[in-house]
Amino acid sequence: GSFELNFDRDPMATNALLNADVPKVVISQTFSLLTAFGFDELKQINDNENRDLTVVNKFMGRLTAQIYLWLAIGNAYFPPRQYPEKATDGFYLWDIFAVAILTEPELFGDFGAYQAQHVDGVFVPMEITNPTTTNVGTFLAPRALLDEDGFKAIFMEKILSITSNVRRQRLSP
Repeated sequence: GSFELNFDRDPMATNALLNADVPKVVISQTFSLLTAFGFDELKQINDNENRDLTVVNKFMGRLTAQIYLWLAIGNAYFPPRQYPEKATDGFYLWDIFAVAILTEPELFGDFGAYQAQHVDGVFVPMEITNPTTTNVGTFLAPRALLDEDGFKAIFMEKILSITSNVRRQRLSP
């Protein structure tokens, strides 16, 4: 598999992105598999006293379906022998990690500096021991999720805080 799930889909676009002269953080596919949204999170939504006001409450059916889908196909896409550290209790929070790295970097701790090399049709990260800001094509990647419980707590707090601003109005008799 690739370091990042989408790198091998369009090698030219990946090369252009990685060589752009802007700061980059990449979350590997393996890293993205460390935590999942599952039945425990659904229970937190259901147990929330303000759940009827939350936007996420409107998507409970879809969330449940996604959990069952990933419980059924997760091992086929990401075999346990290849991905022994992966979460197995729901669907993966791929894009949420990108937001979390920007807003809560302390959850991740140490970041490594890498350059991607295209080897046999696959982009492979090569760690750089002494990076400088002038290294074109350099990107950062977290080495570990230091606080999985903290990550999930912040995630749940954020999604439960999104409420609908449309209020039902009472019709006068």
